[in-house]
Amino acid sequence: MAMHVKSDTAALVVVATLHLIAQGIHSYSHTVAGVENSLPELLFILFVVTVLPWIAIVVGWRFDVGKGAALFALAMVASFLFSYSLHFVIEGPDLHSRVVEQYRSVFFHSAAGLALLEFSGFVLGLYVLVRKLG
Repeated sequence: MAMHVKSDTAALVVVATLHLIAQGIHSYSHTVAGVENSLPELLFILFVVTVLPWIAIVVGWRFDVGKGAALFALAMVASFLFSYSLHFVIEGPDLHSRVVEQYRSVFFHSAAGLALLEFSGFVLGLYVLVRKLG
């Protein structure tokens, strides 16, 4: 059982690390394209998208892998819904098709990569949770 906890947590760490890297790349694309986020968006990005997955990993490692996985899945699905909506659905400055053409490709691809990692993190978190409960 202890081996599952370590491998589950390691998998969450890998996804969270890749997610953080993708966030950095996408943040760069926001900067070069001149796409600013509002204060509420920045707060959501800071706490839910950036910090909460790492809190979930600590909870899973130190206390209960099931609770950590559930929190991780929640953070990732919230991040996915937020980023997917802003980048691909809602008409606004974050919509990939509205970004200046010179930076549209890096903006689109970094947003798509971020969404893919967030959805993958959600699925992984659910998988670990279901395995823990089963």
